[in-house]
Amino acid sequence: MAMITALGCKSNRPVANRLVAEAGPDQTVVVGQTVHLEGHGSSAAGGEPLRFQWTVLTVPAGSHAALTDAATATPSFVADQAGTYVVQLVVVAGGQASAPSIVRITAVPPPATVRNLFHTGTTPVTTYTLISLLTPQDTLPPRLPGVGLSEEPAVGANLLGSVLVFPKFDIRSGTSTHLRITDTSQGPRGGTSAFARLNFVCPGTKADPFCDVLDIDISFTYHRTVVIDVATELPPCDQGFIIAFAEDANGNPISYNHLTGSYHITSGTGPSARAEAANAIAIQSLQPAGTVLGAANANTGGLDLTFSTTSGADYAALPAALHSDFRAVTATSRTTLTLLTLNIISGADNPTARVNVHFWNTQEVPFSASHEFVCWDQVSLDQIDRHFTTVGLGTGNGALRITPSSNCPASRSCPPFFFYNAAVLGVLYETGSPVE
Repeated sequence: MAMITALGCKSNRPVANRLVAEAGPDQTVVVGQTVHLEGHGSSAAGGEPLRFQWTVLTVPAGSHAALTDAATATPSFVADQAGTYVVQLVVVAGGQASAPSIVRITAVPPPATVRNLFHTGTTPVTTYTLISLLTPQDTLPPRLPGVGLSEEPAVGANLLGSVLVFPKFDIRSGTSTHLRITDTSQGPRGGTSAFARLNFVCPGTKADPFCDVLDIDISFTYHRTVVIDVATELPPCDQGFIIAFAEDANGNPISYNHLTGSYHITSGTGPSARAEAANAIAIQSLQPAGTVLGAANANTGGLDLTFSTTSGADYAALPAALHSDFRAVTATSRTTLTLLTLNIISGADNPTARVNVHFWNTQEVPFSASHEFVCWDQVSLDQIDRHFTTVGLGTGNGALRITPSSNCPASRSCPPFFFYNAAVLGVLYETGSPVE
């Protein structure tokens, strides 16, 4: 027995003393980032050359991470999913192997990148919008605006307005959306300043074009911020958009350019948690403060609200075209376009909105496509056209222009039906690997 113990000491203790594997410190990276491992801290007491044996022990669900140059001191891999990656290093010298050394890499999702789509300067902003034209002769069903052409629209994410548009809400399982709406007007503390009506609008499809809507009313005091948990209001759908109109105590839309707001969407927990936040799109009224807006519509029994540069218009007109830069879609990043139409028929069947999409790569090579949706849609750019990928585009970034296209509500039936010209708003979201 003593002989066996002695032999064990001779064969094992020198290895433990001579060879030390060092896999480097734990790391935290962003999903899509290349992780560079560092094994140069490993050593052999006798100075023998080391051979490196790296092994990926665990990866997050859905990951296809694989080591590059796994037999060197500095291998790498792409963290393609959020979560924890566990990698082991063993060094070998003189026919002996070291004890393993473990390194853990935590990959976290990057925040959604939201950029201004009709900016004219270099001032940083937190949201940006795609906005299109509804012809001036068109008017709206109750509570929903028509649009005219404007060269300098009083519309944007960093303005105070009488109308706020929240392009997106999401209350699917594991996801929550909160709105914040602030009245910035001056007045005595606790005094009621104004009211607002919120329309929660649901998407339809070409097969089922019904767009359901929930309306709620809220009140403000001066300087008050109202926080709304969308799920507690029980909208009739899990995803869609929200539009808020300033009103007086009698429920009439009014000119009240004091509202600002934002929306906040969170999903997941732990390392895979993701958060989005952006300002609402504010639209200003052209009329004096407190003016009751809208014209009675005998056919609908409601009000027609006009968005135009013409005399007497209720609100500022929206720009006529949608312009932006964009990042091409890759295996580890995505650019998503959210589109919505303001001129919908709430709680009824709606016509299909059609937009033309023109885009160019950084070499000015042109591409074109089109997209159709009913009331609201969220779509990855590569689902609109395959040339929105880096392979199809040929470059990592490009320029984008979206314009609405007249669409007949019933095939070959215009006339007698009128062509539908959608009033479109939208937002681009970039997620995945860091911006190039």
